[in-house]
Amino acid sequence: MYRLIKLWTICLIVLTANVVFGGDTLYLQEETLIDSSANSFSLGARPMVVGNSDTIRLFYVIRNSDTDFVYQAVSNDWGNIWSAPEGVSFYQHPDMQRYQAYSPSAAVDADGYIHLIYEYRGYPLYHSGWPDYPPSHINYVTNETGDWVTYQDVVNDSAIQASEDNDSTISYFYGSFILSKGTIEYFISADYAWWATKYHVVYSDNAGGSWTEGSALVTYDRGAIDKYTIKCASLLSDGVNVYAIWFNRYTGELRVKTHDGCGWGADSTIFTADSSGDDALSYYTMSSTSGNGVCYSAMIRNEGNFLNEIFFIKKDGSGWSVDTISIQDTLYSVSSCVLNDTAYIFYGTTGWRSKLIKHTATGFSTPKVLLTQDGGHIMLYVAAIENRVQPIMWASPNQDTTMWYLYSGTLPDVGVSEKQQDFHHFGFHLAQNYPNPFSAHTFIRYTLPRSDNIELIIYNIQGQLVRTLLSKEENAGVHTVGWDRKDEKGMIAPNGIYFYQLKTSTGVKETRKMLLLR
Repeated sequence: MYRLIKLWTICLIVLTANVVFGGDTLYLQEETLIDSSANSFSLGARPMVVGNSDTIRLFYVIRNSDTDFVYQAVSNDWGNIWSAPEGVSFYQHPDMQRYQAYSPSAAVDADGYIHLIYEYRGYPLYHSGWPDYPPSHINYVTNETGDWVTYQDVVNDSAIQASEDNDSTISYFYGSFILSKGTIEYFISADYAWWATKYHVVYSDNAGGSWTEGSALVTYDRGAIDKYTIKCASLLSDGVNVYAIWFNRYTGELRVKTHDGCGWGADSTIFTADSSGDDALSYYTMSSTSGNGVCYSAMIRNEGNFLNEIFFIKKDGSGWSVDTISIQDTLYSVSSCVLNDTAYIFYGTTGWRSKLIKHTATGFSTPKVLLTQDGGHIMLYVAAIENRVQPIMWASPNQDTTMWYLYSGTLPDVGVSEKQQDFHHFGFHLAQNYPNPFSAHTFIRYTLPRSDNIELIIYNIQGQLVRTLLSKEENAGVHTVGWDRKDEKGMIAPNGIYFYQLKTSTGVKETRKMLLLR
């Protein structure tokens, strides 16, 4: 049992973007910078969950040279303000590119406990001659005791490969996913056994209080001909049964198995698309959610440059239904959620763009490009909370792509529920700058109860004006502004103690101290 807490350069930025409902562009609002500490973030198929207290928790991986950390950020106000990242698990690996942790997926059980899994690639090697291609393993993390506890290597490929006499085969999990039903956690992943050219849908659960060995729900054997048969699978539940779904690229079949609490039944086909019998590279991802007795899943299908489709999959009292749409862009990733019978499907496209397409009873809408306020493209996105669209997550790099920034934001054309409104209690407040002390940049958050003319100034310990950061009319709400150490003349301010003061036209003011160390 352990708890990791590490201070990162984190800042919270809230901006108000112009709302654009027409055309192909959809601007995001209330953009909040969560983490700016890494050159790589990894988020899974469902990295956000909402517990019984309506607290949003976001889980992600930060990769370093020899240790990868799984972090959580917590928001109690639907994504406007996030806590500093807290370490919940770590994976220590050799300093090699492919020995890394990936893609945490989270779930909440019936008692409100948070559980997550994350994939990593590491020892033992299946073939000593290929150290650069380690196999996949799964770590399981839970907080049932109040502290975060990691159970290492609860699922791996060893049992599957050994049962097929493929002990030397390199094997990878793709799109690992966790689902809680009652007090039991279920795990699923698509699995690719290199050299053996076998594809599995791998399943495991912790029904007995510990995880069972991973077993294959289904195996596709391509023999010596590698057809990239299956790379995505997911779990759904309608509150009664658990469903495993996956897509067979070679046959074009979307298939399902049902677990009724006693065991898995036979698999069956719920949809057949055009098959792809060539050797073109393909890419699939799947994002699923469940609630109120209805299951939803969105899947992208990338067949090189000649076939890109989105599948919207639904399971309700009438059975399974699948709707598809061809997309002009080359697709790379997908994330989805459903609110009031409208599915919001976010997908990544060529050129690191992200787009939104909706699905209603009348079918798919026209896709819209998602842009941040400054026009920068969103690089990575997540919106997978059951029955909630907000907040959206994304990451984007700095200009030379050496650092990445993890954000949250909201869509302008999605209404806020009464429960969400309860979290928005605005009053005049000037927060402590963060980070503090700082060396390069620091950020100052403030809250206004109503629109007002404000001034935010920085002065030194002698009381001399250093910089006027803001002098304008500002709307009510939470806002953040940054300071880059420069004074009014554009010169770098020296080390020392500084004060920043926020004052309004009505005479309300508040002052705080900060420390600059270079």
